[in-house]
Amino acid sequence: MKTDNLYLYSKKRNSSVMGRLFLSYIYIIFILWSAGFGLFFVLPYFKNLYWLDSLSIFTIIVSLTYFILIFANTGVVRFGFHNSSLFWVFFFFIAISFLFSSYKYNQGLAGTIKYAAYYLIPLFSIFVYFQFPKRFRSFSAVNKAIINVSIIDSTVALVSYFLIVNADINLLNIPYSLRNGTPRFTIGVEVVLISIFISLNKCFKTKKISPKDACNIILGTLQIIIAGKTRSFLLYYAIAFVFIIALYSNFKTKICLYTVFFDLFLVFAFNAQYIINSISDYFLSDAGISIRFEAISFFMKQFYSKPFFGIGFISSKGPYSTLLGGANGKFYYDDVGVVGLLAQFGLFGLLWVIVLLATAFLQAKKTNLLISPILKTFVFYLTISSINLLFVDRGKLIYLFMLFVFTDFCHPISAIVNNTKRSPSLLARGRILNTKLKGCN
Repeated sequence: MKTDNLYLYSKKRNSSVMGRLFLSYIYIIFILWSAGFGLFFVLPYFKNLYWLDSLSIFTIIVSLTYFILIFANTGVVRFGFHNSSLFWVFFFFIAISFLFSSYKYNQGLAGTIKYAAYYLIPLFSIFVYFQFPKRFRSFSAVNKAIINVSIIDSTVALVSYFLIVNADINLLNIPYSLRNGTPRFTIGVEVVLISIFISLNKCFKTKKISPKDACNIILGTLQIIIAGKTRSFLLYYAIAFVFIIALYSNFKTKICLYTVFFDLFLVFAFNAQYIINSISDYFLSDAGISIRFEAISFFMKQFYSKPFFGIGFISSKGPYSTLLGGANGKFYYDDVGVVGLLAQFGLFGLLWVIVLLATAFLQAKKTNLLISPILKTFVFYLTISSINLLFVDRGKLIYLFMLFVFTDFCHPISAIVNNTKRSPSLLARGRILNTKLKGCN
């Protein structure tokens, strides 16, 4: 079976002006979330900015430009789209949180706007994505764009790493720390991870691997292991890989995998005190991990003070900075995952995240196209990694973008057939797809 048969939309749709606009928009968004392949760190003016500030500036310029171009071609602004209710609930919550923070904290309007913009601008990029007419939003285009960007991104990261290690040359002026005496950094690792999930699922579903997918998986994994060196990230990646294997395994293999996990759970349950004490001793001997425990305690106090809607947006350089990072500024939301979410957005934020992930997973179960296992893997990863790598952290909102994009393609074959009765050729293709993919999961 050809891989292209697994995609919902025809390549011919990208031949139009709107199709080319869509393709270029997707590429630019992924490149921006890869820090411009590291160019954010060397461009005049931008090299002196925090990379998220550079990302925000470029993203708002690009998104506004494309919004105008789309409107000029369609004359329509779409406020209703797939899962739009979830989108607008979060958008207005962020807007209200911004107004509350502006009133509550005397930290200057500019500081509050900056931190709210980290969320509002990526949300606007999602809104612009849905301004493209449905017939031009192609999963094939998204798939190819993210894999191509990932391969370039990983290549740049690995070359940069080896130049720093072997020649002490940092061509892109990449900020990095040291772990075990070697550099540690990532460039667009979120984009890379999503692309690896796509490539792995393509390989398992089609039972073959293309040179491009093999290259993407190898280079991406090398970046994560060699340059990234993030222990929890590697653990979640490994668990997600096992989940992918389980998705495509037969009944007996699944039973074996579930039995292994159940046995491990029993081992932990009957030896919990010993294991916890051992882990605790290890954590206390690791400065980075012990700080995270302190951060959890600190942010839980913030949550208890405002449990329903959180403390909102606080500037790290304003008079309330100690509420954000502690007395020494050493605590960060993105180190403690769901606890950071509770502190910043309260129970409402947590409830919204749960509903979004549950909605995405249920929609993935309604189709047997390639997008189904990809989205299931993605939701599974986002769920298990929420312990300390929550996807609604300001530096990981490309995950939120991709959740809305992936669910946009999660429609049952029956719905495709019903919506294409006026197009016999497309109707026939839908029937062929349904026949070929039946039972693939």
